[in-house]
Amino acid sequence: MSPRAVGTIALLLVLLPAALAQADSTVLAPYKADYSLALHGISVGESRFSLAPDGEGKYLYTADAHTTGLGALLKSGFKTSQKSRFTLADGRLQALSYDYAEQDGDEKSSEDIVFDWDKRSAMCDEGGRQKANLLTPETYDVFLIQLAVAMDMEKGALAKKYTLLDHGETAEYTSSQLPDQKMYVDKTELDTVALRLHSDRKGRTISVWLAPALHYLPVKIEQDKPAMVLTLDDISFETPAPAASTAAH
Repeated sequence: MSPRAVGTIALLLVLLPAALAQADSTVLAPYKADYSLALHGISVGESRFSLAPDGEGKYLYTADAHTTGLGALLKSGFKTSQKSRFTLADGRLQALSYDYAEQDGDEKSSEDIVFDWDKRSAMCDEGGRQKANLLTPETYDVFLIQLAVAMDMEKGALAKKYTLLDHGETAEYTSSQLPDQKMYVDKTELDTVALRLHSDRKGRTISVWLAPALHYLPVKIEQDKPAMVLTLDDISFETPAPAASTAAH
């Protein structure tokens, strides 16, 4: 199991106070959310996502995952951590750094990315192996993409393609919208807008259901390779959040 896939597909989560006025987007309201993680239809773990201001107009987006129940029996002590630090540039999210850490018993692995937008280059370090990649304005790390598509959906301007940087390589994902759907969080019914991201190169498809009433926070995320589902259990906002847009797309 690789809950980094939680980030890869995990493809999205959303939401900051002082910066909110500058961001002009409810997607950047600070929050914490808990998700259940299932693999091949079996509940195996939990993940906590959060977004908070990091000072000087910067943001810190984090996710921590660990196994529970049957997952803990199969993978005792398995846990992951992801951190994306970013800012806003010309109204779009711009990655500054990405850090991933995984512990599986006594085994550990990591990946770190530093983005240099002046040089249009990103340096990836995976277990001591370094590789530089050229950047385009549409390039995101595999975790920050979640917020990027949420913000685009909020604006009603989903991009045709998104570029993800992962394991020192870039891959393009084409986007398309799916039919809107009503979904439940606990016993609360929510309207959701849905999207699909597909990479021919990776042979991977990610589907996401976003709730406008929750600042386009994902209620559900599905990935086909591996077969993984994240389902929202609970969410709390750090400060009273302004009403989110409920405009139809």
